[in-house]
Amino acid sequence: MRDSKLFEIAVYRCTQDRREKEMQKKKENYIKKIFCNIEKNPYTFKNVINHFDRNIWFPWRYNEVFAWLCLYQFGTQIRADCYIKENILKRTNQKPKKYEYLDMVFEVHTSPSDSSEQIFHKIRNELKSFKKRWPFKKRFIDLEVFDCIGPHINWHDLIYHN
Repeated sequence: MRDSKLFEIAVYRCTQDRREKEMQKKKENYIKKIFCNIEKNPYTFKNVINHFDRNIWFPWRYNEVFAWLCLYQFGTQIRADCYIKENILKRTNQKPKKYEYLDMVFEVHTSPSDSSEQIFHKIRNELKSFKKRWPFKKRFIDLEVFDCIGPHINWHDLIYHN
C-alpha cells in the first residue's frame, strides 16, 4: 500500500492579525517601561524601537507554529497525522520545543466514482470540522497553500492511477 506525503499544514497559536496586535501592545509597554519619549529624546527613542524590532519581536509565520498536520495518501484514503509542540499550554515566547506525534486526526475515504473536485471538497470539509476540536478550537489552521493548489490537483488520478 502506498504512503505518500502530500501537504504539510501549519497550525498557529493565533491569527497573524491577533499576533501583530499583541506585539504592538508589547512594544508600547516596552517603550513605557524604559520611559522613552520621542519628543524629548528622538535618538534614544529610535534606538529603543530598533532594539525591540531586532531582539524582542519575532516573525509570526515561523515562530508561532503550534502543530503541523501532515496530509498523506494511504491506499484510497487521504489521512492527516498531527505533530504538536510538547507543551501545548504555553502561549507566547516559546523556547524551542520538540514536536510530538499526537495521532492520526482524520481520514477521508474515497471511491473510484469520486471526481477530483469531490475528493478535494471531502478533504477541505474534514479540515474545517477538524478546526472545531480540542486543542485546535481557538487556533489558526493555515490553509492558504492547500486552498491555492488543492483544486488544481487531479486527486482521482493521484489516488487511483499511481
